[in-house]
Amino acid sequence: MTRSKTGPGPRARWLRLGAVVGKQRTERFWRRCGFQEVRPRLRVNTGGRLNDLRVMVKVLGRRSLSDDLALVPRDQPESDLP
Repeated sequence: MTRSKTGPGPRARWLRLGAVVGKQRTERFWRRCGFQEVRPRLRVNTGGRLNDLRVMVKVLGRRSLSDDLALVPRDQPESDLP
């Protein structure tokens, strides 16, 4: 096994997921894991079924959520992007 001499590569800044609204057990699980809701997405086609989703984000490292939302317009609470 060899190690990289250049060090670690780029790292993720956040994790993002969509939790189906109404699945309370699932929603509580992701909140306990440190995810925060940033916006809803309504009537999303998830394999032939339309669901409402909570877009949830967990910031990694020392950044703030507002720093990361500035980089991803679709995750900003007022966004109408899909």
